[in-house]
Amino acid sequence: MKDETVPSHAWIAHSLVGRFWRLDFGLEPVIDGQAFLAFDEPGVAKLVMAFDAQPLPSGDTMLATTTRICCPDKATRLRMLPYWTAIRPVSGLIRRRTLRLVKRAAEATASVPAS
Repeated sequence: MKDETVPSHAWIAHSLVGRFWRLDFGLEPVIDGQAFLAFDEPGVAKLVMAFDAQPLPSGDTMLATTTRICCPDKATRLRMLPYWTAIRPVSGLIRRRTLRLVKRAAEATASVPAS
C-alpha cells in the first residue's frame, strides 16, 4: 500500500531589531533567537520575516511569506507607523518578486534530469 500522507511544512524566519524609521535603521545586535525573544527595550521595534513552505496534496508546494513587527510601547508604534505606511507597498513588491524568483528557480531545478 502506497503512503499518501503529505509531509509537514518547513519554514525559516529572519529577524531584526531596530529603529527602522531612522536613516541607518538603528539596528541593535542580537546574537540568536533567544536574545531576540528576550529583547524588550522601549523605543526599539522587533521585526520577523518568515518563509513557510507548505506541501500540497497535489505534490506542489505553496510558499508564503509573512512579516510581523512588534512595537513594545505606544511611542514606538507612533514612530513606526509612518515608516511602515511608506515602506509597506514596496515591501510587498519585494516579497512578490522574491516568491516569483524562488518559483522560477524551483521549476528550473525540477526540470533538470537526474544524472
